[in-house]
Amino acid sequence: MSSSEKRDCNGADKEEPIGSASGSATAAAEAVAVEPAKEDSAADAGKSSGYSGGNRSKRGNSGRALCGIDLAFCSDQKAGMLEAHSLGYAFVCLPLFHPRNVVRTGADVGGHADQEEEEGQRHRQLDQLRLLPATRPDHLVIDSEDWTRFVVGKISAWIRCDSSWEAERLQSLAALRQELSWAAHIGLVACLIDLPDGGRVSNLARALLAFHRAERSAPLMWVRVPMAAEQVGDDGDIASNDPWLWWHRLCRLCDLILGQLGVALEVTADLPGPAAVQRWLAEPVKALVLPTSLFLTNQSGYPVLSKAHQALLMKFFRLQLQVIITGSCRHEKGIEYYQQYINWLYSRRSTDLYSSQGKGYEDTLQDPLQPLADNLHSATYQVFEMDPYKYRAYREAVRQALVEMVPDSEAESRLVTIAVLGAGRGPLVQECLIAGRQSGRRIRVFAVEKNGNAVNTLLNRSLSEWPDSVVVLPTDMRQLKPTDLQADIFVSELLGSFGDNELSPECLDGAMHCLAEGGVSIPMSYTSYLAPMHSSTVYKEVTRQRDPEKPYYTFLETPYVVNLVNSELLAPPQPVFTFRHPAESAGPDGRPASNERYIELTYRAERTGVLHGFAGYFDSRLYGSVSMSILPEDHSPDLFSWFPLVFPLHYPVPVKCGDAITVAMWRVVSATAVWYEWALLAPVVLPIHNAGGRSFTINLY
Repeated sequence: MSSSEKRDCNGADKEEPIGSASGSATAAAEAVAVEPAKEDSAADAGKSSGYSGGNRSKRGNSGRALCGIDLAFCSDQKAGMLEAHSLGYAFVCLPLFHPRNVVRTGADVGGHADQEEEEGQRHRQLDQLRLLPATRPDHLVIDSEDWTRFVVGKISAWIRCDSSWEAERLQSLAALRQELSWAAHIGLVACLIDLPDGGRVSNLARALLAFHRAERSAPLMWVRVPMAAEQVGDDGDIASNDPWLWWHRLCRLCDLILGQLGVALEVTADLPGPAAVQRWLAEPVKALVLPTSLFLTNQSGYPVLSKAHQALLMKFFRLQLQVIITGSCRHEKGIEYYQQYINWLYSRRSTDLYSSQGKGYEDTLQDPLQPLADNLHSATYQVFEMDPYKYRAYREAVRQALVEMVPDSEAESRLVTIAVLGAGRGPLVQECLIAGRQSGRRIRVFAVEKNGNAVNTLLNRSLSEWPDSVVVLPTDMRQLKPTDLQADIFVSELLGSFGDNELSPECLDGAMHCLAEGGVSIPMSYTSYLAPMHSSTVYKEVTRQRDPEKPYYTFLETPYVVNLVNSELLAPPQPVFTFRHPAESAGPDGRPASNERYIELTYRAERTGVLHGFAGYFDSRLYGSVSMSILPEDHSPDLFSWFPLVFPLHYPVPVKCGDAITVAMWRVVSATAVWYEWALLAPVVLPIHNAGGRSFTINLY
């Protein structure tokens, strides 16, 4: 049974991007319609990228990259904002304070003054800072709605909250409080703040925590971080001067407000290696900052990016982020063409069926379905039935089973009984009938379904579409009696994202006494897989879950179905539990001795990162050569019925490249429910999660 279609999100609403059409921002600007020229190879300096510019038109930004511009040097910010919007930019980044409020540091004061005089001068500067007008005068003519919808505020770049100079540190802390307070006062959705080189962020983190504790309407903080690392080891590990480590240190210190932090990742001319890029793809990157100095000029005179930078943007576009153009215009065609080019690139991104079906639910937490305890709605069934690969695969599996089971010489004389267990609204019934015609074998189909409303649909279809071919049995498959039917073939789609997590073993075991001797089950077997996962975004979503009537740990011990996008695996998946039907060591009634399982897995981290949990997958052998898989490296094409199942951890665990990661996993069965327990054993030991099923169970009834 597919589990990707339960669309209710447990967490808070996702953050709306600046400049988007709803919530915190609306794209009021005219977008730019780009008419691309014929496709060419992309830019070496001065050569064509396939982009030839275009004319502006009154088309909205729907489906396009949201591109903003940094108005760092603008004498009239209101006029600059209006002009940027007229050129197609969805938002602008504006400094919150006037440049005259920049406080000179000790190095600027003069090296000849003695220490006491220098400290006194710094304190006088601090007093002056507090007396000067907080903002530029042109701020006062910008409407409150425009602040909220179109502006990202820029915290002054001179602020160094962790400076070794006490006066500078005090001045910076006072200025940061002042600027953040002003940002909240005017209703900004987000602010840009630079992350200091070297990652000294203790005081910055404390200041952000204090501000968010005191201010209910605190803006989001987009932390501007350079992408490139100076040194990359041969094994893919990053040297200690990696900006990602600076960002990670800030996240660890600001754990209580992790949901308020995002990355504004500044793209550099020299790009880091694939391992470093992949790690950023697992962080909450809200914007890519593109300096105009990165753009080359094509043969038509328009700004373009190198092939390497184009490929980088294509990777990050799947995060649904925004792009900020910063720096002076370096092309005679005009500043608007940077935005046009980004939107043109965005329009060329590749999308497959899996991505399009999961659009809007990226990194969203969903409860796994419990089809035994709950009856599914018609809309859920309808989405299941849209999966093209799954039903083609089942049809071919049934066809192969029929051909192998019945030789050509008996094709006319032998009648094969097929039981579709959990028939829903009948898509597998239809595929079985088609497979019978394709194979030239005579079949009779029993549709077994416990959902009374789905039974109504089956009865109507049996009368109108399948007369004399289908018998509907309105019962739980576990309550079938041998006198009800003796099937040659079981067909079921009871699989969950982790293979057995929707209780396919318990369901099929309960009906196994109705499978004739020598009969086959489709699927014949399925195996769950587990991989260590780094995803700050998913962990943030988990920690945002709240229920005052439940213990704090409940949501940290609950598996979630997640369309993983903003994430990376620290090591390849390994097999966990395998189930076969009929069971290899079954008793007289066809049931196995037990469906409980235990395993201990050890991985070797292939890159440095943070372990936030484990991603679960499955693959399944339906019959013969036909299989289905949601494993990342072996995903069946166009199969979108299942997203991975995520097992979170109580705490994020830093992991270095080469570290051993060991996890223990249990599948526990009681008289009324099934549940998983898991525990991290290395590189640190964490408590057993969901011990005794205290936070999450899959109910048998």
